[in-house]
Amino acid sequence: MRVALLLAAALALTACGTAEKKPVAAMFVLHTLPGITPPQLRVTHPASGAQPGFVFIAEKGGAKKPSGPVIADNHGRILWYHQVPAGLEATDFRAQSYRGKPVLTWWQGTISKAGVGIGEYVIYDEEYQELKTFKAANAGGQGGG
Repeated sequence: MRVALLLAAALALTACGTAEKKPVAAMFVLHTLPGITPPQLRVTHPASGAQPGFVFIAEKGGAKKPSGPVIADNHGRILWYHQVPAGLEATDFRAQSYRGKPVLTWWQGTISKAGVGIGEYVIYDEEYQELKTFKAANAGGQGGG
């Protein structure tokens, strides 16, 4: 499921290499839209025995910093980032299946305390396009956190 969803990101990462021998980190440049501020990740203690793959992170920025879901590789290089609207935070970011197809999902909103917030759930398709947003039933938009 993740393979189909992240194929474009993996191909973009592979195409970033050069003929010169350079450290892996020097071969990767993140291109993003103007006005978007992806987080900077630094891997200080790589997990021993971990398989290569993708790491899903929901960056918490709060009211004063950008926030959003992040897909990174094992080296901390960002492959995909979606900045949520200012003042909102993202949480519970994961790959799932929706109507038999791979999707990315997360909750975004304002968090008043751990596990309590007002916001909505978001579903993106395998081409990184928004499919649907919705609030939790009978929660008045509360959830996430």
